[in-house]
Amino acid sequence: MVWMEKSTVSLRQEFVYLAGRHFTDLQAVQSAFDAWRTGYNCERPHQALNMGTPVQRYRPSAVAYSAAMRPIEYPDTDRVVTVGWNGFLHFQGRKLHVSSALKGLPIGIRPSLEFDGVHDAYFCHQRFTQFDLREPPVDA
Repeated sequence: MVWMEKSTVSLRQEFVYLAGRHFTDLQAVQSAFDAWRTGYNCERPHQALNMGTPVQRYRPSAVAYSAAMRPIEYPDTDRVVTVGWNGFLHFQGRKLHVSSALKGLPIGIRPSLEFDGVHDAYFCHQRFTQFDLREPPVDA
């Protein structure tokens, strides 16, 4: 099979529209996709890989995958709060929005080292936002 340069073509365009495919059920889609994926990864040269294939470059990770997430821990000096189902948390009498992607997870809040009245919010080891409690509260 000859592969053409399609750097601006999406998977949907290439797999469904350009090929003019119609499927009777999900099993037919899966079978066709499995065949397409084999060609994409094992036969088709990729410009970004110096005209090699992904299977030629693939290396298994040296780090073992663990299905269980390690417990999230924060320093004792952090105030740990759990994000609500809607992405909000309560801190020092305020309702603050962080992200609904963090719902049910603990985040650590610690005073900023730079500014009085400002707090940094961390998820695990990553600071992802700040709360400026010097500002008047915004109704949410």
